[in-house]
Order: sequence, then C-alpha cells, then structure tokens
Amino acid sequence: MGDALLDRFSADFLTERLRASDALPRGRVVAVDPSPSRETLVSTVAALGVEYSPDAPAASPARLFLKASRSGLDPDLQSIIGEREVAFYRRAAPLMPAGSVPRCYDAEFASGRFHLLLEDLSETHPIITPWPLPPTDLECERIIDAWAAFHAF
Repeated sequence: MGDALLDRFSADFLTERLRASDALPRGRVVAVDPSPSRETLVSTVAALGVEYSPDAPAASPARLFLKASRSGLDPDLQSIIGEREVAFYRRAAPLMPAGSVPRCYDAEFASGRFHLLLEDLSETHPIITPWPLPPTDLECERIIDAWAAFHAF
C-alpha cells in the first residue's frame, strides 16, 4: 500500500471517521500501526492497529480492516467494484441484523477510488486457504450457507 494512502489514515483522520460512525463518542486516536498490506485481485488490504487517548471508551475498536483501491487495476473495473461495495456498506449493511456483515466505520468512493474501514474479524474469521487453493467441501458448504442467509435477508 502506498505511503500516500497510509498517510491519509492518520490518527486525526481516523478520529474524525470513528466519531462520525458513533464508534468513538469521546477521546481520540493517538497512534495508528498499519500491518503490512497485501494485494487481492481487486483491492489492497491492511489491518490498522489503533491506540486511543485515556478518555476514549474501552470498547473502541483496537484494530480496523482497511480495504482500498488497488493500484494498477483497470480504472473502469476499479470504479464499478469500489462504487458498488461502498454503496452496499452505506445502504444495505445498516439494515442487516448485527453480526451479519462486518461493522463499517467509513465507506468512501470518489474519483474512481474507494476505501472501506471495517471491523477487523481476523481473530474469528481467518483466511481458509491461501490463494489459489480451494476450500474443502465442508468449508464450501459453510460459505454457501452464509451466502444463502445473506441473500434470504
């Protein structure tokens, strides 16, 4: 992930976005510790460790999952993917039962680029298999069940 993107996710920026999402009613972010980023087929992702001032609520998220536009991706494809995913997290996700999708703290699409700041679920939702290995049959069934529940909603 380029330094310019990481620079954007400063303590002040995260404080502003977490306040806007009601995840940080008081206090502020004092430090951000990004993990090494990795590229997926359509985006760049990284975990962000977050430290707060002493007056911040103990329940404030200690880690965030950042998903952002990947450089080098066709601009039309990047625009379609980012715009749709941001629209989903802004419009549909808030209507879903809690725990159905990761909580979204910020979703932005502008000038053909996007980013999402999501609840970090890496402790409970590890990557099943490394790319390009397929999941097991049992894991595929669980994935299909999750998609079915999502679409039924």
